[in-house]
Amino acid sequence: MKRIVVFISILVGWILLMGLSYVFERAGITGTGIWSGVQEWWESGKVEQGPSPEVRPEFTREEHWYQDIDHLAHNLPLLHADAYQNQSGDAFAEKIEALKMRVPDLEDHEIVAGIMHTVASLQDTHTSCWRPLLGMKRFPLQLRWFGNELYVVGTDATATRALGLRLVSVGTTELKEAAERVSVYLPHGNRWDKLEHEAALVVVSDLLHASGILDDRNRGRFTFMKSDGDTLTLDLKASLWIEWVSDVPTPLYRKSPDEYFWMKHLEDTSILWIRINICADAEDFDEFTKDAMALIDYGLVDTIVIDWRGNSGGNSLVFRPMHEGLRKRAKEKRLRLYGVIDHGTYSSALMNALQFKLELPATLLGEPTGDDPGNQSDVQSFVLPNSKLTVQYSTSFFDPNEGGKDALMPDILLSPSLDDCLSGRDPIYEAIVSGKL
Repeated sequence: MKRIVVFISILVGWILLMGLSYVFERAGITGTGIWSGVQEWWESGKVEQGPSPEVRPEFTREEHWYQDIDHLAHNLPLLHADAYQNQSGDAFAEKIEALKMRVPDLEDHEIVAGIMHTVASLQDTHTSCWRPLLGMKRFPLQLRWFGNELYVVGTDATATRALGLRLVSVGTTELKEAAERVSVYLPHGNRWDKLEHEAALVVVSDLLHASGILDDRNRGRFTFMKSDGDTLTLDLKASLWIEWVSDVPTPLYRKSPDEYFWMKHLEDTSILWIRINICADAEDFDEFTKDAMALIDYGLVDTIVIDWRGNSGGNSLVFRPMHEGLRKRAKEKRLRLYGVIDHGTYSSALMNALQFKLELPATLLGEPTGDDPGNQSDVQSFVLPNSKLTVQYSTSFFDPNEGGKDALMPDILLSPSLDDCLSGRDPIYEAIVSGKL
């Protein structure tokens, strides 16, 4: 009788194992057998976000910030695919405790800056707390690096005398040091990305104040170098809303920045310029693609330009219908295909440009991307309970390029000069339209 019971127990156990194996296989769980599947299921269960603490109105300002920082400290390492790939858990914990100790002595914007810095310290390009920047005041200067020097390429009416001049200091701090001190608030993928961040952050008043560069959040002194060696110092006011002034034409690719995508058949040419500002809205992009393919099928265009400059990403699958449509027509219609990238091309936009180059006879023009093509990730986010700050983090990593360089490089390097920026010229547009390529 005991033998029968043992036999039945073994049989039932075997059936259960086979059943579980089938379930894991149907679910697409990878591994080297049933126990790998069980382990993956167990590990996946460990990355559920911890519940948000109850918001307590009776708490003091400091206690609310302590709750938020503790929520960050618990959930970011838990949810991130590999939070400690670039720094140790102890180092992260030390930053958390150091920030909490300073809370009573800091203003709210300084705590926000501290949270941004702490998240950026993980050194993962896709993990950041960048959205507070949208609500921070800034000074009326648009800056761009040309070589090792940072120049003013846009201003409001109060700062027009600085247009075209080189920035040399902020307050009493030399530019190089000021740029380095503000760059810590966002992670950077490569050296070009770091330069982009420095140019953008060195005019954000809250970060300049939090970094100790300026004593006043609302005003700041900026010193510029003229071509003749003389200097110009301006006392500027920070603002949430800046009315930029310019008497030069807007380059084609910078028109309609609020549209996800648009196209223009250039007059008296066979060139179709397709501008993708963000990789989103798949349904509308399908219809958009059909219209573009119709122009090709009717023989109206044979040169296609896909412009990803300044595109921070989104959903990489949105571009697939256009990619397939161009791939099917490229040889038959003898299409000339160009992709345009720059330091502001990231994530899904970078992946689309890479596929465009590798899978089609396409030529990439422009500048190196600010993102690393060998370190892409799927991104999710969570919200801190009191401040409502959004923290973005990587849930998985993948390498679409199987390693390689730290940027997607253009086949033909075409960077705008200072004169180009000040006059509204686009050297890429001129090169394509003139037929010089």
